[in-house]
Amino acid sequence: MEQANVGYIQMGQLAYHVAEQATGEQSVEEIAAAISQAVQGTVTPQDVRAMVHMVLIPRGVVQDPD
Repeated sequence: MEQANVGYIQMGQLAYHVAEQATGEQSVEEIAAAISQAVQGTVTPQDVRAMVHMVLIPRGVVQDPD
């Protein structure tokens, strides 16, 4: 994934899918459902929250909603 003024950020498939869906328009439940369908596996809302708070926010990929 390329981030403005930083270059590319390497991340795993789940992190990429979460970042792709995290537009601020969907709930974590909706994001989890969309990713589960895309990867043909189970992704829970807790998985999405963990990925956002432990990977994507610290790397500056998504903004903290607070």
